[in-house]
Amino acid sequence: MKEKYKDHPECKLNDEGVIKQIAKYMDEIGDKEITKTETLNIIPEVSEKLRFTGKYKDKLGISGIDYVNKSKINKKTLQYFKKNKIKLLIPKNKKTISKRNISVQSLEIDEKINKLVNKLKNNKVSKDKVNFIVSHGGLMETLYTKLTNKKIKKDSIKNLNLLYISVKNKKFAEVKIFRSPNYKGLLELIKKNKDNNHYLFIRHCPACHNLKFNNQLSKGINVLKGELTGKKSTGSSSICIDKTPALIKKIKLEPIFKYFKENNIKYSFNSSIIFRAILTAALLIKKDNQM
Repeated sequence: MKEKYKDHPECKLNDEGVIKQIAKYMDEIGDKEITKTETLNIIPEVSEKLRFTGKYKDKLGISGIDYVNKSKINKKTLQYFKKNKIKLLIPKNKKTISKRNISVQSLEIDEKINKLVNKLKNNKVSKDKVNFIVSHGGLMETLYTKLTNKKIKKDSIKNLNLLYISVKNKKFAEVKIFRSPNYKGLLELIKKNKDNNHYLFIRHCPACHNLKFNNQLSKGINVLKGELTGKKSTGSSSICIDKTPALIKKIKLEPIFKYFKENNIKYSFNSSIIFRAILTAALLIKKDNQM
């Protein structure tokens, strides 16, 4: 899916530039600092599908080298979040560490969807009753179809749309899509199912690889260069665009955070290992800490 945002230089930032951009985004969300360490749980089963072939039939194949979905995080970026009191909890038995990156085992969507469904049924995502999970459009659409047996149009789950899943006695009581920024009716549905376990899947913010006017051939070449030389971040660090803080501020999660806090309901933040999902999740944590 191509969003209607203009191309901009964030697609060509090096590692230091990415960290500076993250800091800028975090500052724009609000003035209050994160005072206690917050955990961001990495879930292998909620990453996007990885593609190595031409994604767009009318373009050269190199344009579809989809490194943006590689299941890894740059260690410098990891250190930045840790320094700023966001600790990424990465499953030890599924990670590999190289000089520059930490990778997490990530299967194709069809192979891992059953594992994810089992985790949701048995409340194995975290120890908490409520889980915010930043994921990706393709996976969320596949999950919705799996749980409802309803067809959904491809690319119909837009950036920051929310898939709500409620589980009671290992059965799926509610499965519904809510559109950003208002998520109209979501809080009422949560209250209705207050005794259930709640999973709130949120699609990540628009990122530079989503840009409608991005030149696919030049993007593909830059991505390949980045992967080979390590000097470009266009590959796995497809950074969310400069409108991201405004988009995060606009979504109506405050009433939901408030409801959980007032009722002493614990909730966790979770994400795929893919950079743009981690960044979105970190910004949601900062948003929560502004209350």
